Amino acid sequence: MSFESVASAFAKAMKLFNSNQLSTDTLRNVTVDCLDTLKNIKEEVKLGEYFLLKVDRNISRPIKSELFQRDSRVFSDMWSNMIDEINTSDQTIRYDSINTVLYTSAISFAVMYDLYKPGSRKTPGTFFEFLIAIMIESTIGIKRGKHISLIRSVNLSDEEKAALKDLVENDAQSSADNLEEPSIEKVPTDILFDLGKENPKLVIATKITTRERIVQPFVHQKILDSVFGGGIYKSILVAVSETQRKEEIKVNEICVPGQVLLYQRHLSRMYGFYYLDPPRTYLRKDFREEIGVYDVQDLFQYRLKELLEVKTN
Repeated sequence: MSFESVASAFAKAMKLFNSNQLSTDTLRNVTVDCLDTLKNIKEEVKLGEYFLLKVDRNISRPIKSELFQRDSRVFSDMWSNMIDEINTSDQTIRYDSINTVLYTSAISFAVMYDLYKPGSRKTPGTFFEFLIAIMIESTIGIKRGKHISLIRSVNLSDEEKAALKDLVENDAQSSADNLEEPSIEKVPTDILFDLGKENPKLVIATKITTRERIVQPFVHQKILDSVFGGGIYKSILVAVSETQRKEEIKVNEICVPGQVLLYQRHLSRMYGFYYLDPPRTYLRKDFREEIGVYDVQDLFQYRLKELLEVKTN
């Protein structure tokens, strides 16, 4: 296997995703191709719980040893076992290695681009979006959406306009130029699951890491609350980690708990942060008392069902 084969498989996966035909088998096969390529890399730097891979002058992002399954055959078996445990009637996956399987898939693909095409910064995040979207689709038996129509006139602050413009700037079907005039706007989301009128609507922001972009889902949620009323749309963040390497000597967690709590208290309410490799800073008790922080396995085993539960009077 090679980077070219992975890039070609990803291009095919993107076409399938855009036509609502992407399958879990395709995602597994892309990951297997990544693992079969990465196993041939000899240069490795160990940094505590993490390690880095190197190819010439290119260095990978941190990889958490505990969550990374290097063996493609073992990974493929684990993937199949996870898929076998999907229960669409219960909207759950009762499998105890979900974090390992999804982390291995997301990180192996991201590392391939770190090492062989480091200039393509957005592609790993796009693959992660595919991964989470298809897994949730498969779990709940409902096709995802991508846009939310703002069907009322909205007066937005300059900050909200800037955040909304950032959300739509790369979306060919949306225009951020009309925000000054009241109109119907299609606001793009990473992933949207709309269970229909009077039923829950789940908005999922996916990120490899959040960095300075942590404000985006909060502003997005505020816009939705302003247009539709509180509690109609529920936004969650699904991310891989908040790790960053400092050259080849250290792995740091880049967290901004003060900013997150400020946004949660005064901007809008997020309905949870879900990580494959949760940052220790966000797992503190005082932080979690204001915003729930969980691993992604919890989302599929329990909390996805709760978020989509239809309330009856």
